[in-house]
Amino acid sequence: MSVALHDALLNVDLQIGQTYGVEVNGRWIELRVLADRPSAPRNAAPMLAPWVEFPPPTPQFRLRAKAGSLDLPDPPDLPAHDE
Repeated sequence: MSVALHDALLNVDLQIGQTYGVEVNGRWIELRVLADRPSAPRNAAPMLAPWVEFPPPTPQFRLRAKAGSLDLPDPPDLPAHDE
């Protein structure tokens, strides 16, 4: 934030929890007043340190496919309607 904007906001009565908006040079500016300083920017992804290292996967078995044909299943036995 520039020093001029910081100094200008010092003269404004900002209330915690309020959102203020103003149009500047054709752009809409929004100012949210927070109670405490945020620990990280909201759009930044957290940095996670790895705590465990997994070994690379090893092949367990091989599966070989063979070309062939499948026989159709037998048709089901349907009871007659007169039984």
